[in-house]
Amino acid sequence: LSLVQVFTLPLKLMFTNFDEIKFNSVNSTNLTGYEIGSMAYDQGSDAFYNCFMFVFLLLVNIVMVNLLIALFSLRVSKIASKSKIVWRRMYFDMLVECNRMCAVPSPIYVIYAIFVGLFYIYWSFRDALQNVEHYSKSTNWWYSQTDYPKVYTQFLKFQAKQFRRFGRRYLTRGIVDADSDPDGVQARADNNFAAVKRGIDSLGRTRSAATSKRSDSTGIEAKLVNLKLQSKRRRKQINDVEAKLDRLIQLVERR
Repeated sequence: LSLVQVFTLPLKLMFTNFDEIKFNSVNSTNLTGYEIGSMAYDQGSDAFYNCFMFVFLLLVNIVMVNLLIALFSLRVSKIASKSKIVWRRMYFDMLVECNRMCAVPSPIYVIYAIFVGLFYIYWSFRDALQNVEHYSKSTNWWYSQTDYPKVYTQFLKFQAKQFRRFGRRYLTRGIVDADSDPDGVQARADNNFAAVKRGIDSLGRTRSAATSKRSDSTGIEAKLVNLKLQSKRRRKQINDVEAKLDRLIQLVERR
């Protein structure tokens, strides 16, 4: 019973049930007939009660201090995160403000900003303008590959990439073969493309007519075979023209 009282004493103290914790004093004349754990000396009972009360209150104080420390740490962590965000925002605003600051007073700052912008643009395009002006004054520099300026070489590479990007059909309009007649090459390429287009259109019309007229299937199939053969020959001619154009593009890129 005393062991149970020891472990239940904190609960009884928590709910202020002090009257239930009572010990009977032992009569020195009669030591028999008592239940074990129900008797105690008066001075010892008071000392035990006061000592246990001190230990219990000490534990309560330790727990409360730990809770206060945990609450303080939580509040500090929240404030620290918010203060870090606020500090970053203030630092960014300070950098922006310092970047916008100028030694020139505010009324003249607009003119100064315009001048700085124009001066920066001038220095950015100065080298390109000098190169163009230098090579524009020289005569017949485009006849020799060794005299090509760097700007003109970059322009040729860019032009070749754009020709390749927008399709092979338009390559014949701007590229000139030095070893053959440019007008003849262009005319033949245009004629080949036009013939292929007409063959494809006629093939589509023939197929639609074949589906609508079943009685003339034999003649239509023969025409389809002929058109297929013609289209294959024309495609082969187009491939040859495209191979020549590819060689021209590679020649321009090497230059």
